Amino acid sequence: MNIKIILGLILLFLLIPFIQADTFESGGEIITNPNVTINKPLSNYNYTTTNRTLNITYSDTNPDSCWYSIDNWTTNTTFNYSEETYFTAGHDLNTLRIGCNDSFGAINSSESVNFYVFTPPVFVPPTPATNWNSNGNNSFNVEVNLNWSATECQFEWNYSVNTTMNLVNSKNFTLTKVETSNGNYSYRVFCKASSNSYWGNSSERYAIIYNSSGDTTPPEIYNIQPSGNPEYSSETYSVTFAFNTNEQAICAYSTSDEPFSNMTNMSTTNSTTHQQTISVNSGWSYTYYIRCQDLSGNANNESKTVRWSVASTASGGGGGSPTVSICGNGLCEPGETNITCFRDCGDFQFITNLPYLVISGSPGSELKCWGVERGCAIRIINKENFTIPISVILESNDESVGWIKLRNGNKTADQLDFDIVGDSSQWVYFIINIPENQSYGEYQTNLKITGGIKTLIFPIKMNIQKRQLLSVDSILFWLFSPVFDDYKGLNWGTLIIIITLFVFMWKIYQNGKKIRY
Repeated sequence: MNIKIILGLILLFLLIPFIQADTFESGGEIITNPNVTINKPLSNYNYTTTNRTLNITYSDTNPDSCWYSIDNWTTNTTFNYSEETYFTAGHDLNTLRIGCNDSFGAINSSESVNFYVFTPPVFVPPTPATNWNSNGNNSFNVEVNLNWSATECQFEWNYSVNTTMNLVNSKNFTLTKVETSNGNYSYRVFCKASSNSYWGNSSERYAIIYNSSGDTTPPEIYNIQPSGNPEYSSETYSVTFAFNTNEQAICAYSTSDEPFSNMTNMSTTNSTTHQQTISVNSGWSYTYYIRCQDLSGNANNESKTVRWSVASTASGGGGGSPTVSICGNGLCEPGETNITCFRDCGDFQFITNLPYLVISGSPGSELKCWGVERGCAIRIINKENFTIPISVILESNDESVGWIKLRNGNKTADQLDFDIVGDSSQWVYFIINIPENQSYGEYQTNLKITGGIKTLIFPIKMNIQKRQLLSVDSILFWLFSPVFDDYKGLNWGTLIIIITLFVFMWKIYQNGKKIRY
């Protein structure tokens, strides 16, 4: 063969590493640019919150660092590529760009994903912002100012009439409403950021329209239930108080004695029968002040009170203040339903398999949820046929929030963000470890579960008490512990004999206690 051909082939062989795409040679080793896959956010997905999760798969034999940008590399932020990272996105269309390099300096900065955030507008309260009476006029102005731009707003009058508003600078509008009949009327305002976003709504307000009735007497409140100051059992999770008025009225309540205009409207009112359901905790006392206002705008100048308490199952510990269920605060809380408070609990895209969880344990132990499906866990079920994003966070008024870790799949954290595809469900597990020197008593931490634009409160009540020598929890602990594994190889007959003898001796022990005491 011609010597020139041979030398040319040798030269070509030596140059191959330098002409291959996306590779170079360092120290005799061929290095390829990092391989990056963006797992979250999902491509072209419509999210409802700006707090988003970043998760990538980074494949490289010599990984070094990664960074992201949501403003086309004007700024970038370094993150840990081996863990999920939270970042704040903008409204509407977002483009997230990822860059990674390895220890030899090879860089891949070409990966990106487009997604959307359509957050319902947050309202500056409408004007009039409190319960309002017309003082004889039959028209009033409604002014709404948004904290950021919207594309469409509607005005709902008395649950039935929706009028499209003319926006000024996409952030505010004024509407004049005329109503000629005496009566109580409600209104709300709905806005959304774009044609694809969710509707956000303002708090409901009541307007009282009247001409000249000559009525100057406020409503009379009577037949308040519960009466006196009853004590409910420690297993009570909600209490409903109710009363009557001698005329049609709007009634409101508060934890302090204040004017009617500052109180919260009751969930069932605008008639002569009024009621409100409150979620309660064991060991606490409750006092609520109530006032009413009639069709002529006459409000009570003095409050009536309703009181009760809930028994405690253990002394000491706990702390914090009671969780009060308030219809209209945007949270579906224990004691509220889609019937008693549709504004908070209606139109949910998901449901849970349990309404709450009550468990017991002792200091220095991990709490177990015996008899509950999958143990200490809650199942979140997507009722829709499309994917919804779910966010789960922990909230508490006492130190118990630090005892709990959440787990979904392979992730364990204080906060979880994940997606549930249509017509399916996912489990969230609770790992609850009680500190060694924790005081006895009752504690509560709430799971705040958000899906779409709705939020559900799931209470976890924990009764911390002294460990008993032969408590049911102790028996189950030993039966399911590795110590008992040595006996699981016995035949069923032998196991039944052992368990029968154990129960027999336990009965003798219990009878002995009754005789001694």
